[in-house]
Amino acid sequence: MSKGRPSFAYGSSKMRVIALTRVQAADTAEDKTNKDVLMTCCCPGYVSTDMSSFKGTKTIDEGAITPVYCALLPPGSAEFNGKMFSDKELYEFW
Repeated sequence: MSKGRPSFAYGSSKMRVIALTRVQAADTAEDKTNKDVLMTCCCPGYVSTDMSSFKGTKTIDEGAITPVYCALLPPGSAEFNGKMFSDKELYEFW
């Protein structure tokens, strides 16, 4: 972290996770034998852990809410395939 903001490497790695999620979702959707597979990614938020020097605004339990939400989405929910979530909401930025 530099000057109070994440490094370029960290931020760009998150963009690559989002891009990979979209690519994998598209590839999986083409294979009709995988109709129940759903690929999503999510941002748990700024969680207070050692990674954030315990300065995060969310507890670990609060940070787990969105990943658990994504894990429990109904299989084959095509409208969510390849999407990113934040605070249990679709997060669209491009």
